[in-house]
Amino acid sequence: MIERLIRTTPSNRIVLFLAIVSALIFLPFLGAVHLFDWDEINFAECAREMIVTGDYFRVHIDYEPFWEKPPLFIWLQAASMLVFGVNEFAARFPNAVVGIITVIVLFRLGESLRSKEFGVWWALCYIGSLLPHFYFRTGIIDPLFNLLIFLSVHSIIRHAEARREGRPAWKHTLWIGIAAGAAVMTKGPVAILLAGLTWVVISVREYRTNKAGVPFVAMVASLGIALAVCCAWFGADYLAHGPWFIEQFITYQLRLLTTGDAGHSGPIYYHVVVLLVGCFPASVLMWSGIRHGKDDTENVSLYRFAMLALLCVVVVIFSIVKTKIVHYSSMAYYPITFLGALGMERMMSRRERLGAIQFSVMLVQFGVLAVALIAFPLALINKHLFLDRIQDGFTRMVVATPVQWSGWEWMIGVLFGVAAGAGLFTIRREAQPRGFMLLFGATVGMVALFLPVIAPKIEGYTQATPIAWYQYYAERNCHITQLGFKSYAPLFYAAKPYSHSAAANGIPYSDYEAWLLRGAIDRPAYFVCKYPDYSDLVRQHNLLVVEIKNGWVLMRR
Repeated sequence: MIERLIRTTPSNRIVLFLAIVSALIFLPFLGAVHLFDWDEINFAECAREMIVTGDYFRVHIDYEPFWEKPPLFIWLQAASMLVFGVNEFAARFPNAVVGIITVIVLFRLGESLRSKEFGVWWALCYIGSLLPHFYFRTGIIDPLFNLLIFLSVHSIIRHAEARREGRPAWKHTLWIGIAAGAAVMTKGPVAILLAGLTWVVISVREYRTNKAGVPFVAMVASLGIALAVCCAWFGADYLAHGPWFIEQFITYQLRLLTTGDAGHSGPIYYHVVVLLVGCFPASVLMWSGIRHGKDDTENVSLYRFAMLALLCVVVVIFSIVKTKIVHYSSMAYYPITFLGALGMERMMSRRERLGAIQFSVMLVQFGVLAVALIAFPLALINKHLFLDRIQDGFTRMVVATPVQWSGWEWMIGVLFGVAAGAGLFTIRREAQPRGFMLLFGATVGMVALFLPVIAPKIEGYTQATPIAWYQYYAERNCHITQLGFKSYAPLFYAAKPYSHSAAANGIPYSDYEAWLLRGAIDRPAYFVCKYPDYSDLVRQHNLLVVEIKNGWVLMRR
């Protein structure tokens, strides 16, 4: 019935329906919890400082030039803040819009490749898997970055199809370069690396199967177009400020490749585990979509191969890279959900049952998550039962934070487990759309409840106390910063004005902390540190303890 409804509904109505549903999923409660350190607050603060300084050309953090990221996503956040104000909703709004666009793009591409039903399954696979869904409700760069890379890879596939069929391919060459260049403007040159390596693998396949030559001219032309897009900003910055940004930016990119930057390191299999766990249920269903189907057209076979190539390129590159962060491999969400949608379609078209191994893996994954969602609130509601057994003083103070629980939060885990289990056992009996919709809907519903209900309480144990101090002192004409740890929260939540910065006071940025601790400051200075560190800091810098609360210490000079 669901398949027949999709088949008989005009595409434009499906697009409108998907846009409305996506908006209802991604937009509510975007501001329910404060931005999290580091990335969310980092980018939001860059956007805020653009507005404060009126300098929309360069990216700054703490009013110093910021060489880690180009400005495209920051521009979108700044535009959002000009409309909605400087707040959490505005910082996350661009990614919610990217999420809506992504859902529509996946439907349209799936429809053109196979059918309207497949387009819906692909969109469902993406928004119904854990991390792909979650990142559209954050303020990090990767959702836009990944969409642009994916559009570049999609154009690469269309380029290969056009060459095989003897059609002009120049417009695909153009879009490959434009999308890749915009991706570089969003985050960095790894966009060209991922798209370029995928193109090489696809070209080798086309050479072996269709005797098509490697499109060197198109590759060079696309690279030139990408560089031209980048030079619209990089070149202008070079002319205005010299090579400083480009040199620092390249040095930073190389450091990410060769070292575990900022303590973010991990084993070589890190991203394999992240993708298998973070992309379920699509990461389990994709194994049914990897093999060649009897009804696959040549274009579907090429697209499946290209998605496998992209998946392998992403996993290999970021397994080699020394810096390991969860969202670094998020580009793999597109091929994983494509293959997951293929697996879904094949099972439904043949009314196959879910395989025993896949069923067992999914049952364990959903079961572990449901148990965690039940156990976590119950444990913190009843923390008096184990609080005295915690040996570490800082951890004990954090857990003892008086966060108000309603007492029913554990029911989210129960509802999630029941819905996911119902969907899973339905598919186990016979692969039908209602089973998959229950399965993916369980994840969507869980995240929709988790963010406004449980996430603010988690924040209560982590960063709520220092953020409350930053906000309180924002209106009191004083300096306030962190001491002994890295954080961007004092900048954003204390709405740090330019007059309080190192640049405004004629101090080298590297000496700014020492100036606040020992220099001739013109207003009081407050420092936030973690509880275990405060006694040495008080004695060393002759600071006055103002408040100790929930594992955090506020000190004054």
